[in-house]
Amino acid sequence: MPMRLGDIRRVGRTGTWMIAGGLLALASFAGAAAYHHRQQSRAAAPVTLIVPYAAGGSMDLSARELARQLSDALRRQVVLEFIGGAGGILAVQKVLHAKPDGNTYLYGSGNAVLLSPLQIPGAGFTSHDLVPVAPVSSSHLTLLARADLPAQTMDELIELARQEKRPLMIGTPGASTLHHLLALSMSARLGGNLQAVPYVKTSTLLQDLGGGRLDLAILALPAATGVDAARGRILGLFSAKRSPLFPGIPTVNENASLRFWVVDPWTGIFAQRGTPPREIAHIKRAMARVLTSPELSRVQAALGVVSADPESIDGFDALVAAEARRFAAMVKH
Repeated sequence: MPMRLGDIRRVGRTGTWMIAGGLLALASFAGAAAYHHRQQSRAAAPVTLIVPYAAGGSMDLSARELARQLSDALRRQVVLEFIGGAGGILAVQKVLHAKPDGNTYLYGSGNAVLLSPLQIPGAGFTSHDLVPVAPVSSSHLTLLARADLPAQTMDELIELARQEKRPLMIGTPGASTLHHLLALSMSARLGGNLQAVPYVKTSTLLQDLGGGRLDLAILALPAATGVDAARGRILGLFSAKRSPLFPGIPTVNENASLRFWVVDPWTGIFAQRGTPPREIAHIKRAMARVLTSPELSRVQAALGVVSADPESIDGFDALVAAEARRFAAMVKH
């Protein structure tokens, strides 16, 4: 039977539809292939956690256990890069100069993220350049006295500072640290009869405390609990409440006639601003699993710190924002 013009038109339209459908299928296949390639590349690339301390320091063991747990949760390699010095600024700058592809993060503290850019000229960043991802731990700062200091309580220390003709000497691990800021605020509360002395090495600070060249010192709880009784003793914690790990140590504001600044130092994971939200969400989900690890809790407890509650991940950005405002007020005063 001869083909009519209408049949030719229908075939033409059908052919057009077939070609269009083929192009759509090809585009869909190409998109899926590209996505699969991106996913394979992403899985192959390691996640780097940059730590603003020297290897072998106070955060070394915690960082290594965190990396191991996070690697298991992500099913990807997690590597650590320790960059100490300059109050954490060098480590933060390394994160900010990395490609914002979700493969580089900072495992740092409020000291590096919030305080250093407020105190060190030329830091080159502010806390707004980083995105809080997840908390890792919290700890305490302690006030130590030399072993023979004639003050057993905070009120006795307050009275001693008022009576002494010379300023009491208080050592801190660096001028740009939260420890030093607390020492300066204490001095202001005590009428200036307290002189803050920054140290480069904690070991030197402890030698001077034991040798009587320092009257007081402010150290993180893990370092303070390891101080020999012949060198010094803990007077209190700069915290709102006692530590669950060391419930026998009072806070500096318990039964004291003066009130001092209190802080609970924390560590957390941060991404540079501009990191894709899906990558940050992926790390958050992994951290929700990591923070339930009994082994991570055990390692951190041995260091005198407490693992963060997984439920606190969603509120971490609000905590960091509140701490940023508080640290700015402390520096101003």
